[in-house]
Amino acid sequence: MKKRYVCMVALLWWSICAHAAFDFPAYSARHAALSNSYLAAPGRDGFLLNPALSANAAGFYAALNYSRLFNLAELRYTNGIFSLPLRDWGVGASVESFGGNLYSETRITLNAARVMLSDRLSAGFSAHLYRISVENYESTGTVGVSVGLLYSL
Repeated sequence: MKKRYVCMVALLWWSICAHAAFDFPAYSARHAALSNSYLAAPGRDGFLLNPALSANAAGFYAALNYSRLFNLAELRYTNGIFSLPLRDWGVGASVESFGGNLYSETRITLNAARVMLSDRLSAGFSAHLYRISVENYESTGTVGVSVGLLYSL
């Protein structure tokens, strides 16, 4: 029984480090500290997880982040984010890159969100451009859409 328990814990521990394609690690230190549970947090860079959050941005925000996972150059993650409130609207954009020369993923996001119903409801929309490239293979890309809602009780 003890051996089975140790195997389960080991498998769970190793699976924490596995990321699917375009499942980027935490976007910022704040996201990492909250274990990426940022879907309703009132932060300025939250629109990457919930497109409706940019509507509640308090002011102009810009950030650049860089990390080397496990201190390996092939596992570097970089991103640049900005968001800007415009009356009842919020707009944002981000560029993210993961990988190195052998394998790389890039995602570009454009976001717009609007506050409705006297600041209780926010709705947002993000358009994504995904690009993946593997050495000795053709690069490929696609587009994606995210829609988000936030209702304050």
